[in-house]
Amino acid sequence: MRSLLLPLAVLVLAVFPAAADAAQTGAASSDIMTMMMAHHGPAITVTGVGSVDYTPDEARLTLGVNGEANSAAAAVSDIAGRANAVIAALKGMGIAASDITTSGFNLYYRQATETVKAAYVASESVSVKTSVDKAGTAIDTGIRAGANQTYGLSFDTTQRDALYKQAVQRAVKQARDLADIAASAAGVRVGAVDSMSLGGVFGVSPPMPMMARVAVANAAAPPPVEPGSGTIQASVTVTYAVSGGGSRP
Repeated sequence: MRSLLLPLAVLVLAVFPAAADAAQTGAASSDIMTMMMAHHGPAITVTGVGSVDYTPDEARLTLGVNGEANSAAAAVSDIAGRANAVIAALKGMGIAASDITTSGFNLYYRQATETVKAAYVASESVSVKTSVDKAGTAIDTGIRAGANQTYGLSFDTTQRDALYKQAVQRAVKQARDLADIAASAAGVRVGAVDSMSLGGVFGVSPPMPMMARVAVANAAAPPPVEPGSGTIQASVTVTYAVSGGGSRP
């Protein structure tokens, strides 16, 4: 698994009086995590960014059934039977019930036009979470069981929390490295941490190929599914006390 440390986002060298320290403390209180220690004097504030790449092992997809009839009851009955068949087929291939969710239901009356007859149109969609290696089979299984619409496909990792912690560690290390570089250039020494603010989870998600909402005939074979790769990133802003160096006249 390769990693990428993004360039420095913010680098500030400043002297913070007590009033500025209080203002900074108030601003940092809105962050997810803030560590504060009393300090008054010269300080360096840096922002480090860490990232971890991953290969997705989890896929999310949505299958749908669509039908029409002369009455609302008939339209609903038609799609209900096929939706139940799709759900049963997905469970039959080993997907847990907790990973199958009815995510949409729609019923409306379509007015007649010159080319389309009047009808009640009903549709139901089912969202599925499965492993990447079963995603293609899940799509194929759903289609064979009666699904005639697909709405999308996205990827994620089951190790997101652990990977985010790695990204935080890399962000903190980068922040310290940047502080050392700045302090050396300024002729001062880096001391204890005065404040540390950890930003929220962010990053670049893997590609999300979208599959058109079209009627689908029984597929000859499961469609290929390639998850690509994703990136989890974290940022941390750290203020270090500094010492040494002479003041300018």
